[in-house]
Amino acid sequence: MGKNKKSKIVVIVGGGPAGLGAALAAARNRANVILVEKNGFLGGNMVTGLCLHTFHNRAGEKVIQGIPEEFVERLKNVGASFGPVKIEKGHMYSTTPVSAEGIKMVTLQMLEEMGVTILFLSHLAQVNRDLKDKILISSIIVCNKGGFQEISGDVFIDATGDGDLAYMAGVPYEKGRPGDGFVQPASLVFKMGNVDIDRFLVKAGKGRAYFTPGEARKPLVVWFAATTTPWNDIVEEKGYFIGKDREWWGNSMRSGEFNINATRLPPFDATDPQQLSQAQIIGRKQVHEMIEFLTNFCDGFEKAYLLSVAPFVGIRESRRILGEYVLTREDILTGRDFPDAILQAGYPIDIHDPKGTGTEFTQVYGEGTYYIPYRCLLPRGVKNLIVCGRCISQTHDAHAATRVMLTCMAMGQAAGTAAAIAAMDEKLPPEVAIGKIQDTLHAEGAKIFA
Repeated sequence: MGKNKKSKIVVIVGGGPAGLGAALAAARNRANVILVEKNGFLGGNMVTGLCLHTFHNRAGEKVIQGIPEEFVERLKNVGASFGPVKIEKGHMYSTTPVSAEGIKMVTLQMLEEMGVTILFLSHLAQVNRDLKDKILISSIIVCNKGGFQEISGDVFIDATGDGDLAYMAGVPYEKGRPGDGFVQPASLVFKMGNVDIDRFLVKAGKGRAYFTPGEARKPLVVWFAATTTPWNDIVEEKGYFIGKDREWWGNSMRSGEFNINATRLPPFDATDPQQLSQAQIIGRKQVHEMIEFLTNFCDGFEKAYLLSVAPFVGIRESRRILGEYVLTREDILTGRDFPDAILQAGYPIDIHDPKGTGTEFTQVYGEGTYYIPYRCLLPRGVKNLIVCGRCISQTHDAHAATRVMLTCMAMGQAAGTAAAIAAMDEKLPPEVAIGKIQDTLHAEGAKIFA
């Protein structure tokens, strides 16, 4: 995959929500796009079974639009999503249930339609700096069934979630919260069948969302928040990892089937291969402990059974690159406006305590909208690299708001747009006029300003 002199190449590493948004946007802006993905499917954390958070701010205004909105419409067309559903008594206004298998199909269709070259089952192994100009990346090396393969490009996008490309390029980064460096715990999602969710929520429900398929049919619970409080004595007696008074969540696309987001792994470094491997082991042990708890003690789960377990542990936090601007908690909560804003979002600050003692939700002031500036996507020290997704330049607290999947996909659209403009205009990403990026995003349906 050498460099084609007749076209400009944007190389993207990571095919999750951010990578999908980046690849589609770059291709639509005339770049030749190569997408490198470590799995044999696209979607990243979207295929773990979780809902997509969130299109709306807490006042109910749709703040995420553009490619994320188009993507969900494509899912709806094949019965793989209901679209955004309003939440009753939740920490956010709406959520979007999706089908994991539908995501795998629709992501592939959308990228193939745009002529994106996808290289599956390929891991980033090395990043090469330009020999003459050290501030530039000349190529990356990936490892796959063919051995080691070099891929050259004009602009590179890190959509790995963990900031792997930026890290290998020597970009400075931070990890964890101030003081002890602990990151938010990871979770392994699993799906159970034959669940009587209405009986369960009578006793343990804290929030829920319904979708009504038709006037003659019963509303379907598609998202819920629950607590272990009714079974605190059992949890304490058995020593279950979930702990007393723990809030956890579930969601569904079909009656009686629920994805369960309840496991909570001890603090570990997702960028350390040994710790990451151990996390997969602990995660599966927690899944089976949770199933034991649910089926033996919880109303509505007496006859439930395991349907599937997510293909990997879902990482909430790892590296955060240091960029031209570091987004802060105060920027999020006050909805600070930025002249170089490239998207707006509405998910609150959501911090799962690293030591497993609870989850802190802090709502954004006013209607709940905040903005992310382009500078947070531009890493220090490397000028033809753009970062998107949860590893952008931000503090631990700000990350807790921006890390969710729809926000990351919107970031990806901005990153892909900027990368294509830079490549086609033969400029570096920091040199591209922000007005041109914003105008292009606006023309393609993204919502940037109020």
